[in-house]
Amino acid sequence: YRGVSDHAAHKLLPGIGRGDFQNIWFSAELERKVFLEFKQKLARFEKNKSDFECAIFAQHYGVPTRLLDWTTNPLVALFFSLDSKNDTDGCVYILSHELMSTQDNIDYSYILDETMPSIDYFLEDKINYMPIYDKMVLKKFGKHFVRIVPDSITERIDVQSSFFTLHYNPFHPMDDFIKIKIIIKNDIKKLIERQLDIFGVNSYTIFPDLEGLGTAFRKKFKPFLPI
Repeated sequence: YRGVSDHAAHKLLPGIGRGDFQNIWFSAELERKVFLEFKQKLARFEKNKSDFECAIFAQHYGVPTRLLDWTTNPLVALFFSLDSKNDTDGCVYILSHELMSTQDNIDYSYILDETMPSIDYFLEDKINYMPIYDKMVLKKFGKHFVRIVPDSITERIDVQSSFFTLHYNPFHPMDDFIKIKIIIKNDIKKLIERQLDIFGVNSYTIFPDLEGLGTAFRKKFKPFLPI
């Protein structure tokens, strides 16, 4: 399951593939720069992490990566479909069938290197970028994405029953793998949020840290507190 708070705005693409770039060469260069700089800064807080573990931390804290979050718990997905500051409908996606999985060691930097277009892409007509890139990815990896169940390197992975899809082609949407898309109307989001809280699903249980605790209390007592 995957829950999103704005079904119209959120495509089934990893964060790094959602930008409105003129060409994928620029996108890949930006992706590499963002990841390497985040990895460098992360070392201050988390020592001796692999590149893939760095990517998981980046994903958890809002930095665009090639990872897309999923959960085996439908209530967790429902929670994420409600978390919106806009007056929009959310949705919960349900995968149609089991994705190909891998438990091999994931060399995240290797994937970035092997799917980095040459400068020739930058010089070609932009309408040809996607087909050529698609063929390059399929020739190298044989697929657009793969399912990964990570080790419990963060508490969030456990409490959110998380797994990821790792996208070799971050611009190729997963729509063909969706069986059901449940729309969560905006006018019932608050009601569902209160019902989930009764079942112990709230900001603190989903994000078991001080930030999550503060958010949970702010939501719980919002009607009685000054803005």
